[in-house]
Amino acid sequence: MKLDVAIWRCGRCVTVKVLYQDESLRSSDFLERTVARNGDWAIKSAYCPAIDGFTLWIRGGGRSHDNIAACYTFVSEDAAVRWCNEIGKLIDEVNAEPTTREADALMIRVR
Repeated sequence: MKLDVAIWRCGRCVTVKVLYQDESLRSSDFLERTVARNGDWAIKSAYCPAIDGFTLWIRGGGRSHDNIAACYTFVSEDAAVRWCNEIGKLIDEVNAEPTTREADALMIRVR
């Protein structure tokens, strides 16, 4: 697992806390780094955990803020639900193990 994020939603309000993040996902020197994207939806790293309308910002250059929780109030409950669903899919994508096609997995032993 590369990314573990707790997400709580109460009506229009969403709160997140990054529980675990592989260091390979962290941006360096506060530069924005896109970790995963699907259309407008994205997981990015820059400074510290945060939320906006289409993005989950995970741990970045501001290491002293690694353990903060972030919250955001959406314009509607439907928008909050959709954000949770779309970001959840991206988290699953980040954590997906690479798959190999059967042809790639063949081994030929030569003696």
